[in-house]
Amino acid sequence: MNPTIPGPRNLLTLWDKPVPTPPYPTYGYIVDVDGVRIRDKDMRFVPDLSENLKFRAMTRNRYDYDLKLREVQKFFCKSNILYFANVFCWTYDPRLEDSPTGGTVPFVTYPFQDDLITWLLWLLNEHHEGIVEKSRDMGLTWCLEIVFAYMSLFFEGKTGYQMSLREDDVDSRTEDSLLGKLRFLLRNLPEWMRAGWKEKENDIDNKMMIKFPNTRSIVRGQLSMGTSGRSGRATWNFNDEFAFVEDADKILKALSSLAPTNIYGSTPNGMGNAFYHMAHKKGARKKTLHWRLHPMKNQDWARKEREKAQYSDESWAQEHEISYEQSTEGRVFPEFISFTNSETDWCHVQDGGYFEYDPGLDVDVWMDFGIADPTAVLFVQRKQGPLHFEHIAGMDGGMIQNHVQVVFDSFQSPNRDYRWWGAFLRDRGYRYAEFVGDYRTGNARGPTGETWVGLLGSLGFHIKGRYNTEQAPIHQTKVQLRIPGRIAFNRIGAAEPIKAMQNWAYPTEKDEAGNTRIKPGSRPIHTWSHYCKALAYGIDWNYGRQYKRTERIRMDDDWDFNVLGRAANL
Repeated sequence: MNPTIPGPRNLLTLWDKPVPTPPYPTYGYIVDVDGVRIRDKDMRFVPDLSENLKFRAMTRNRYDYDLKLREVQKFFCKSNILYFANVFCWTYDPRLEDSPTGGTVPFVTYPFQDDLITWLLWLLNEHHEGIVEKSRDMGLTWCLEIVFAYMSLFFEGKTGYQMSLREDDVDSRTEDSLLGKLRFLLRNLPEWMRAGWKEKENDIDNKMMIKFPNTRSIVRGQLSMGTSGRSGRATWNFNDEFAFVEDADKILKALSSLAPTNIYGSTPNGMGNAFYHMAHKKGARKKTLHWRLHPMKNQDWARKEREKAQYSDESWAQEHEISYEQSTEGRVFPEFISFTNSETDWCHVQDGGYFEYDPGLDVDVWMDFGIADPTAVLFVQRKQGPLHFEHIAGMDGGMIQNHVQVVFDSFQSPNRDYRWWGAFLRDRGYRYAEFVGDYRTGNARGPTGETWVGLLGSLGFHIKGRYNTEQAPIHQTKVQLRIPGRIAFNRIGAAEPIKAMQNWAYPTEKDEAGNTRIKPGSRPIHTWSHYCKALAYGIDWNYGRQYKRTERIRMDDDWDFNVLGRAANL
């Protein structure tokens, strides 16, 4: 039976106090003769909705012939949004299209969905902003559409906005779109509960707009663009897949006066975007819908799902694990491993004394020069491979690595001249061996005719480097990252470079099939580049070679410039 929703941040209704409603059956599990839960072909448990269906049928038999009972049912729905969802709302699952119902199934909420729906209602009532970070296939959009339907059907003069990246994502009139899901919910309600809405009726149900004449409420669709919502006024607004919106900062400014309540939902897309910063802001009102909350999913389901060819490490982290660290699409360095669940697999992010500064060893400095842009500095020590690396199966000719490049410290800052950097390096107190940077930028003459290499050299910091183009150091870094034990980052001292390695990426786009790909002809996005370039210049100096402009970089099996979107003529 329906649970009681506890806590001050959950509301069953916008009324001051909910009126008691009849208890309704929720879900169970289909079991075999031995009482063991049955699984479907994808290893999910199969829900038993039979009691809920019986309750719905019994309720309908009564209100079909009793007009007064219809008003009572509307009263119950308005008093309890979960009663409305579990007794009157239906959803669509394309995986069940071959079933007798054709994919139409009763919306029976799970506990985490009860909490989500009533929390959304609390945000609306209190005029708060909310963040929902989610795994794929958790029913977030359907839960939101139930709230949109509830507000529009039972309350006067409400205006809701729904935003997403593409027009077809907002309103394609199919269940794949936001307003298409809302229409599906409305279509499967009794006609007397639709508040005057009629599908495809002129000025009631148009593209990107649904009206409810009896309550004067409206739901509008809009694209996620820089000025979205600037000219409108709404009760609340939902922003779908907000982590993937390119001009999110402009949209946030535009939405500041649109509605008192804004909801931002998304799977992660790395750490360099507004959604990440909003979700990690201290005091953020946030719900996390991880797949482990879903009562029909389990570890066996996760293992089988993860085996599908469509998932890379990044896409799995993005779609299911709510991992901001590993979820960036189009990463320049997908070979960079942030964490591992296996003791036998190498990870580039490390803790412990071995990965800290050793005063007995020299320090190399790897730099990316900048003036208005930050100059980034990595402090690196070349260390003998320790005995506890012996379990690592070497990918470099089958040999255990006999040395490790440990990035133990880092710093970056803009608008500093060579004298400031000279004093900074001296004050650090390290015993330096080599200084490595980008020779192209380092030897470029400024307005005074001077260069980074020349000016730092006058202070005793003699810069080494190669005259390679951008792709050669990237290529060599990818090669070295594939070698277990070759490169390590101290989790604390190199925290910012770790974020940069996780998030430096090529710009991406959706192809016609909806798959993400790197934009043809593109170069890596400037954001997050400085530490990554400093690393690449150091790696290229130590392990690469000088390329002539007429040469091409020799391709490895997984280094395909067509995939990366740039055929580099070096």
